Amino acid sequence: MPYQLTHWIAAFILLAAASAKVLSFQVAEGAVSRTDISPFLGLLLMQWELILGLWLATLVRPGGSWVAALGTFGVFLVASVRRAWLGEASCGCFGVVSVHPAVVAGLDAMVLSLLLACRPPAGERADDIKASLGVAARLGLSAGVVLACLWAMAVAWFGSVAAAAARMTDSPVTLSRTFASGVDGEPESIQSVTFTLHNWGDEPAMLYGGSQDCASRLATEPPLEVGPGEAIEVRVEIRLPGGEGLYRKRVFFLTHGVKTQKLEALIVGRVAR
Repeated sequence: MPYQLTHWIAAFILLAAASAKVLSFQVAEGAVSRTDISPFLGLLLMQWELILGLWLATLVRPGGSWVAALGTFGVFLVASVRRAWLGEASCGCFGVVSVHPAVVAGLDAMVLSLLLACRPPAGERADDIKASLGVAARLGLSAGVVLACLWAMAVAWFGSVAAAAARMTDSPVTLSRTFASGVDGEPESIQSVTFTLHNWGDEPAMLYGGSQDCASRLATEPPLEVGPGEAIEVRVEIRLPGGEGLYRKRVFFLTHGVKTQKLEALIVGRVAR
């Protein structure tokens, strides 16, 4: 298989993922922010997928784009394997289109194998990589200056980067964390985990419900009001499984204010006697 075809396959996957994120971000009120990374990093990832996809598709400096694609799909593979291990139902790679992380991990591994098997000629790779590194250094410096300016503007205008991200993604209420690890205990024991809800909006929000089943419950009794710019701590109690080993438990919180939101968090730990 010629390396050009491999580049086009990788480009198609990247552009499809970026396009799905763009559409999801527009129609699903910030679906990019529903992953376990910040909305700001999610937007940067979407832009990188678009840039790298177009670079691969045009076959300009194929040696440089080949190295960039290797690194990108390598990181994607690690992230997909991690999500599959944590028991995530969707990788979040294609916006609101649900694709299991194991499937995405297999796709990433296939693309990596094709890239390694079908490489641009050695002479082109050396020249392209050298030229691409110079361009990447200049772009990285420029991007760093732009990001620093955006960060300073976000802090000056909204008070913090988190508040700016919440406003830009139309998510007035956010969780301080969406992943809690190290919640260990004995089989069938009750463990307590505390989360913080922030209201970045200009109007009050109400916590009116959350997880309530045989394995988890919202220990902080709703309804609770969260004023504009305020934060409250919410406690969740979970019952650990009866068998020993690793466990994963997803909990959620329901809020209502300017809009109704369902905020989710993942709790992981080990059950041991």
